[in-house]
Amino acid sequence: MGLLVQGVRYAWSVSSLVRVTPSAQGPAR
Repeated sequence: MGLLVQGVRYAWSVSSLVRVTPSAQGPAR
């Protein structure tokens, strides 16, 4: 269960970063 929670937290963190900085990982790629 711990691993699953950590995975979800990691995915949420990445999603949040991409949403906060769409120009950093959006048009750049």
